[in-house]
Amino acid sequence: MKKYFSFLSILIISFYSSQQTEGLRLIKEKYIPEFEGIISKYKNITTSKLSKKELKLLQSQKEKELNALEFKRNDEYLAELANIKANPPVVHFDPKTIQPLNEKGEIQPIYPTGINGFKQEIADKFCAGNINAKGKISTVVTMIIEKDGSIVNVKAEGTNDDFNRQAELAVYLTEYKWEPARINGYPVRYRFRIPLNLNFD
Repeated sequence: MKKYFSFLSILIISFYSSQQTEGLRLIKEKYIPEFEGIISKYKNITTSKLSKKELKLLQSQKEKELNALEFKRNDEYLAELANIKANPPVVHFDPKTIQPLNEKGEIQPIYPTGINGFKQEIADKFCAGNINAKGKISTVVTMIIEKDGSIVNVKAEGTNDDFNRQAELAVYLTEYKWEPARINGYPVRYRFRIPLNLNFD
């Protein structure tokens, strides 16, 4: 069954008067050597004397091992996501650490790689393999960008609970903090709303 992941345009709602949490970061770091080990193992296999059938089998075996490891890591990510939702991180913001800019009016938050880069990160970190669905499913993710640029209070609302959890996780796994939104030069909390679709064919 093929899966096609797509985004609707990101909708910025309004001002709402780490990038990764420590737990997610530790899980990611824990699995890096295992992923590198699998890749290295297959890279070191001499393939020059293998037939096309044997090469295809070797590639399939490599993908199977990588997918199994990805599912294992994803299960740990989901357990940490449940912990994040049960014990939301407290953001300590010291206004002295961010100097106000000499500007007037409303400035929207900026992601270091841009909106398209943010959407691509979500797609890259989304694990759709264990979502049981047919046809098109969708969810709407809301999140708060704090005054220090970190993302908190990520919540996905849609009809498929597995899709909702994977969408929330993918947002938390994005790499960078945002440049915070500002009003008259001062950082403020900002609320985003992101519609996501996944097509199963």
